[in-house]
This record gives sequence, structure tokens and C-alpha cells, in this order.
Amino acid sequence: MKTPQYGSRSYATWFRRQRMMIGRKKATSMMKMLGIISTAPKPKTSIPAKQHKKYPYLLKSKTH
Repeated sequence: MKTPQYGSRSYATWFRRQRMMIGRKKATSMMKMLGIISTAPKPKTSIPAKQHKKYPYLLKSKTH
């Protein structure tokens, strides 16, 4: 693929530029049907590793 970073919004815009009236939801369903997955970062990419120590938030009790 030429554009692996494209998601449903980008594909919907691309289709509109090609004069095909396809919205974001239709682009999403077409991507699922064709097995196209964007390489852009997904949500929840900042999950901490289990071996790292968690530090307490010391100002929690200092609120008004």
C-alpha cells in the first residue's frame, strides 16, 4: 500500500477527492472488510511496564 498510515478519516477524504461520496463509517467498514489496518499509533500506547516502580502522588492530600 502507498499510504499505510491512512485511517478511515483519511480514506473518506481521499474518496471525496475522487468524487465518490463515501463517509467515514463506510470507509471504516470497507477497511474491516478488506483487512486494512492503519500503522498510526493506537490508543493506550503508554501502558507502564509491570517491573517499573509506581510512585505515589504526594500532593493528593494537599488539595483545598
